[in-house]
Amino acid sequence: FPVTIFGCYGLVSRLKDADIEIIRQVMRTANEDLLQRTAYKVAEVLEITPPLEYRLFLLTVINDYVHLANKEEQ
Repeated sequence: FPVTIFGCYGLVSRLKDADIEIIRQVMRTANEDLLQRTAYKVAEVLEITPPLEYRLFLLTVINDYVHLANKEEQ
């Protein structure tokens, strides 16, 4: 797995648990079109330009979200 730096996307707090679950479900598919559309939608919500590597971007978003949620629980 690539090394992920937590906190890459500061606006990840705009997402909800349900959004993250949808992203996880999309990540389990081999549908590149669906991955791309999901990445574009998430990037729109985060107000950033979507990177070309959709899987890595979505994985980083999930990791940031989980890290932020764990930090808030403490």
